[in-house]
Amino acid sequence: MTLFQVGDLVKEKRNGIRKDPCKTIGIVTRCVKLAANGPGTKDCQSLKIYWVNYGEFWTTNIRVVRIAKA
Repeated sequence: MTLFQVGDLVKEKRNGIRKDPCKTIGIVTRCVKLAANGPGTKDCQSLKIYWVNYGEFWTTNIRVVRIAKA
């Protein structure tokens, strides 16, 4: 699992999960670690990301990739 921190620059993964052309580059503004919540699940992070020209929204670390560290 890639661990993100506040200030990281991110972009959406290109694997087809809710690809939005308006979400080009975002900056992580908040990180919250989420514990596994059932059998076969893993820990992850919930990230609040400010997307340029789009706004600030929550997502998880499995939907984004880091393009630059804070």
